[in-house]
Amino acid sequence: MKFVFWLASLGVLGFAVAFGSASSDHHVLIVTGSIEGYLAPCGCAKPMSGGLKRRVTAIRQWSVKGRTTVIDNGGSVSGVGRQDQMKAETFAETMKLVGIDAINCGLEEARLGSGMVAAIDRLSGGALVNTGYSAVADFKASGPFLIGAVDPRTSQLSAALGEQVLSVDSAVTALLSEAQEADLVPVLMTRGNAEHAEQIAKRHTGLRLIVCATESTPLEEPKKVGETLIVTPGEHGKFVLRIEWDGSQFSGYQFANLGPEFVDDEAASRLYQAYLARVGREDLISMIPRADTELFAGTATCASCHGKEHEVWNESKHARALSTLEASGHDRDPDCVSCHVVGLRSVNGFVDRKQTPLLSDVGCESCHGPSRQHALAPEKTKTKDKAVDACVTCHVPQHSPGFDFEEYWKKIAH
Repeated sequence: MKFVFWLASLGVLGFAVAFGSASSDHHVLIVTGSIEGYLAPCGCAKPMSGGLKRRVTAIRQWSVKGRTTVIDNGGSVSGVGRQDQMKAETFAETMKLVGIDAINCGLEEARLGSGMVAAIDRLSGGALVNTGYSAVADFKASGPFLIGAVDPRTSQLSAALGEQVLSVDSAVTALLSEAQEADLVPVLMTRGNAEHAEQIAKRHTGLRLIVCATESTPLEEPKKVGETLIVTPGEHGKFVLRIEWDGSQFSGYQFANLGPEFVDDEAASRLYQAYLARVGREDLISMIPRADTELFAGTATCASCHGKEHEVWNESKHARALSTLEASGHDRDPDCVSCHVVGLRSVNGFVDRKQTPLLSDVGCESCHGPSRQHALAPEKTKTKDKAVDACVTCHVPQHSPGFDFEEYWKKIAH
């Protein structure tokens, strides 16, 4: 893969030196997108990639004053709840730090509602664009580029916005016409996949670059359809792309995996901490839907009969699962807490350390289920012998890359 970790160490100076002999037509385009609510990488496994704090660092290092355009292909959130609204606002504020030029306002943003679309646009410095409806700008001009954006889910966009949305072909035609009139290079962002982008490129040969969405990593090399290049920033905000324009063509394509070698940007970190503080103040964790379940016993109760098993648990990371969240400020974050305590989604489960201390951390009943009845009558009521299904509800690929039950079980075998 063409990772550009060396740029992280060279920083702005090294990048500027490489740029120094270029003509005045030379310009850098930095591409991000599809963060899907992952404002920071989950810390459950290391190393992990992504996050706005690292993204800002990478963009700052790669930017050349007066010769850089930064665009984002949207997909900033994955839901429509209160926390998604906060995430969208934090995303917009953070991208403003790097002077974001254009953000694709696709379905993920639109379904938050017209009020939130307006807020995202304002907080990002007026960066939202979609060449299809009236809520945001049709195009954005930056440097040599005219940037347009579309989302192929036009019927859903129409329903979300309550207005007619142009077809993709009509929107692209409008972009090409405006670019020709302004003598600018037409760049299109689409929330569609690579196949969708290829079809656009075949129908609209005047496009020079299309940024598409994907559920995978960036392409090793841009795909070329005629004179049009197709690229993608990858999934879950893990990558940043860089490509150069020399006045006549694109070149110098590279991308970076935002691993821990990219230190957190201080200003972005402050915005992220403010976001976590808002999540805590609004007590979003108390709004999680809870189901009626059997009663829990608590891990300490289990220890009275299962002493050896409790010793194994006490030496494991499961026994300190909530502490890791408290140390990072995520202990009231609904995205995190359910996998670090017992029974958060049960009316009888964890509330907080003070009210439900026995249900803190990943305990016996995280895997074996509510066991009060078993504790009261162990011969009469049994618990699950193994709980593979429970493990994979939290150890998902995004949080535990490479999770293998048989291998991980060796660490806590009991």
